[in-house]
Amino acid sequence: MKALEYYKPIDDFYKDAYAKLSSCYSFTEGQLDTMQLILEEWLTNLIKYSGFTYVNIWLEEIDKGTYKLSFEDDGIPFNPLTVGPKTDYTIPGGLGISIMKSYSKEFGYEYNEKNQRNTMYLIF
Repeated sequence: MKALEYYKPIDDFYKDAYAKLSSCYSFTEGQLDTMQLILEEWLTNLIKYSGFTYVNIWLEEIDKGTYKLSFEDDGIPFNPLTVGPKTDYTIPGGLGISIMKSYSKEFGYEYNEKNQRNTMYLIF
């Protein structure tokens, strides 16, 4: 399992995280595109809405060519599993979560009240 841990300030977080994670395993071009999109969408939501100060990312190969990307943060609790598919594209917001779900074989969320951390994971 490969892990990255960040605290604010978060300068160049996305580029740094993608560069480090993409070099961990032998990904196909499609998997790299998926990981890049997931990182971008997750980070955008995190920065816009969560008020986080701490982020931790894990990447592990759970089966040959299948990866689990997990995100932990201390932002406002938000369960993305409660968000349905976006149906009205004239209203801003909500598309990022739908995109992440659509690129995942499995999508999960947990909130740990004891340490006040959100954990979201995607298998791709």
